Amino acid sequence: MSRPQTPFTPISPEARLRDVERTLRDAQGLAAGRAPGSPDFRLAAAQAIRAAQEAEALRTHLRAIDARASALAAEAGKIVALNEGRAA
Repeated sequence: MSRPQTPFTPISPEARLRDVERTLRDAQGLAAGRAPGSPDFRLAAAQAIRAAQEAEALRTHLRAIDARASALAAEAGKIVALNEGRAA
């Protein structure tokens, strides 16, 4: 990880995605230097698959957060409009 994580140090989804992508690149580099079928190649391939799956899960999570933020912003806009109408 880019920084040590403790129970009191939350990591953002964006930072976790960068870490997963870095792991994927490292695994691909290891796989490129090893013969297919070797234990190192299989390990690197498994790491790459896990990293890709986790990256996709994080992308999905980020899209959900973005959608929720948009919905909250729209709701806040409605509240502001109502309050401005009452003040006028």
